[in-house]
Amino acid sequence: MDCGPLKLIENGYVMTTRTTFGANATYACSRGYELKNGSEYRICESSGKWSGTIPECVEKKTCPEIEAPKWGRAVYSTLEQGKYPPGTFIEFECGNETILQGQSLIVCEESGQWDSEVPKCAPQFVESFEMEIVTRRMETEDEILPLLNREDFWGELRTFLYQGCTIQSEINQLCKLHKDVVLSDLGELHLEQSQGDESRLFGAIQSVLAENKRKDLSISNLMGNIFKFGKISQDEQDLYRMLFCFSMDLVIWNTQYYFGNDTPSIDDASVDISDKLPLALVEILEPVYENYRKSILKSTMSTNSNTTVSCLEQFLPQIDHSRIVGIYSSNNES
Repeated sequence: MDCGPLKLIENGYVMTTRTTFGANATYACSRGYELKNGSEYRICESSGKWSGTIPECVEKKTCPEIEAPKWGRAVYSTLEQGKYPPGTFIEFECGNETILQGQSLIVCEESGQWDSEVPKCAPQFVESFEMEIVTRRMETEDEILPLLNREDFWGELRTFLYQGCTIQSEINQLCKLHKDVVLSDLGELHLEQSQGDESRLFGAIQSVLAENKRKDLSISNLMGNIFKFGKISQDEQDLYRMLFCFSMDLVIWNTQYYFGNDTPSIDDASVDISDKLPLALVEILEPVYENYRKSILKSTMSTNSNTTVSCLEQFLPQIDHSRIVGIYSSNNES
C-alpha cells in the first residue's frame, strides 16, 4: 500500500524515506518559523492515506526596532528593517566625550523581547588621565549575521545538509557563509537504506575522529572528511548524508540526553548502533560549531582596548600629549 508523496509546506520541509505502509514522515520549519495547526509526525496507514493533517509554518515572534540612545548609535546585526528575529543582536556605541552605561550588546530572544534594556550614553567628565577607552568596530558594509546558539546551529546545519541551498539560500545562514558547498536536495531523491549502512557511516565518522584533527573540522570540509574513507558512490554519499541528518534529528529532539552528564560512552559495547551514531555526531559536530562561532565573531566584531595615542589626541585635544604617552605605555605593560 502506497500513500503517495506528501505536499511541501511553505517555509518548511517534510522528511521521509518512503511512502509505503508504515512509513514515517516528519515536518520541520525553516529558521524563524514554527509548526502550527497540523501534525508534526504522520504515518502511512493501511488505508493508503497519511495520518494526521498537513501543518503550517508560521513566522516566530520578532523583536521591535529600538531607538538609538542620545549621543550614541545602534548597529543591528542585519540590514533588514522592522522585523528582528530571535538571535538578532544590537551593538551600541557612544560618541566622543560620552560613556556607555548599560549593556553594549543586547540580543532578541524567542519571546520577541530584547534581553536587556537600551543603554545610555552619559557625558564623561575627565578629572584624571588614568582611563581606558574601548572601541568596537562592526563591518556594516556587508550583512552581519547573528551568532547562533548550539541548538539553532544544529537546526540550521541539519536543513543545510538535507536540502542544500536551492530553496534555503535566502533564509539559511549557512548558505550565506558557505556558497562554495553544493549539496543536492535529498527530498527530491529516492533513497533506499540497506542493512549495515548505519554501521558503515559510524565507522567513517570514527575514522575521522581517530585522525585527531577535530580542531580543523568545519562545515566546508565535514562531508569531504567523512566520505574520503573508501570508494563511495554519489548515491551512497546521498544516503549517508540522509542518515547523518536523521541522526541529527535524534540529537535535536533529545538535547538534554545527548549533551547531559548521563550520556553513555560511544565505546560502550552494550549501546546499539542506532544510538552510537548520534553520539558520534555530537563528537564530530562540536568542533564544527566552535569553528563556526569563531568565524562569526571574527567577521562581525573586533574589540580594541587602550587605543592609540592618535585616537586619544582626537578625543582629548586639550591634554598634554606627552602625559598621554606615558599613561598609554604603563597601561600596556600592566
